[in-house]
Amino acid sequence: MHTQRLELEDSYIRSWETEVWKIGSHQVGLARSAFYPGGGGQDPDTGTIRWGSAQYQVKSVQKNDELVTVELDQAVPAAHGSVEAALEWKPRYVNMRTHTAFHCLVGIAWEEFGVKVAGGDMRNGTGRIDFGPGLDREKVFRCVELANDLIAHGAPVRVSEVPQETIDHDPSLVKLVSNRAPVSAQGTYRVVEIVGVDREVDGGTHVADLSEVRGVGVVKYSSSGKGQKRLKFQILD
Repeated sequence: MHTQRLELEDSYIRSWETEVWKIGSHQVGLARSAFYPGGGGQDPDTGTIRWGSAQYQVKSVQKNDELVTVELDQAVPAAHGSVEAALEWKPRYVNMRTHTAFHCLVGIAWEEFGVKVAGGDMRNGTGRIDFGPGLDREKVFRCVELANDLIAHGAPVRVSEVPQETIDHDPSLVKLVSNRAPVSAQGTYRVVEIVGVDREVDGGTHVADLSEVRGVGVVKYSSSGKGQKRLKFQILD
């Protein structure tokens, strides 16, 4: 069994119909899903599933091979069924804005200073980026300043699938120090592009235009060892 990943096709899908299969007492697999299962520093989504007249809260979302499964707050009523699923939109949209802000900052660090990223994550409108060696306080704050200028002007965000040959030809598409990149089931790479700002392999959800981020502010700047600099930022409303 495998799941059609709706959120990778359109991050703005909020509700959909799908077939589900019982996996465990409180767990089902989905034929179609817009629930992001987590990964790449982005938290899993939450939401609800309406099965007949009953509504279930989605407690957790996981991806096992190519199947997305959800754990429900009540026991699964049948082995198979058709349901209506819905995202909890507000936290998802915050994650989309934060993830796009993350990419904007990473793209600037690469274009301006040739620095990749050692790690990072995001939660509740805040993000952490561990930049590889080559940045100091002045340069990190310059990245934030440039990001806010770009956000104010806006830029389209596009998604495409590229083959291995494209990655080989343009190594900058992988901006992790480890050079690891997630491969799709089709053997291609999903690339997220903020036009004119950043283009890199990524498996998360993003806004349609950079202007939706609205702005970023510095929460904390610090050193994280091995010459790395850590930026904690928040998106602004």
